[in-house]
Amino acid sequence: WPGYWCDIGGLAEYRKSQIHALDKKVQLHIPGKQIRKNIWAEPEVKIHPRARLQAPIIIGANTTIAADAAIGPYTVIGAHCKIDAQAIIKNCILFDNVWAGPRTHLVNCILSKDARVLKGNAIYNAEIFSK
Repeated sequence: WPGYWCDIGGLAEYRKSQIHALDKKVQLHIPGKQIRKNIWAEPEVKIHPRARLQAPIIIGANTTIAADAAIGPYTVIGAHCKIDAQAIIKNCILFDNVWAGPRTHLVNCILSKDARVLKGNAIYNAEIFSK
């Protein structure tokens, strides 16, 4: 049976499957349209001209990325997220309705729906689950 299979029983495996999808090792439909090479965005995404994006990235609908924010490779951002000015996000999965405040640093993180990261906080190699 040809295809892709990954046991995503843990967060490390879940993250690995996301990376495989972004590396196109899995044949699947990525929602939205490709706005740059290996950067996909769904409708109503607002990206400030001074925001820096490094592929591969997927950005969900109605998400806003502010000036001087840096979104690094292997990042998946859900719908209705807000990435404030000077936030740095690399190798992360943000579920829907996540807010990354100004000057936050998120590296190798998974943030659940409705998670909030306050101004200036840095989080590395973590999973954050909101109530």
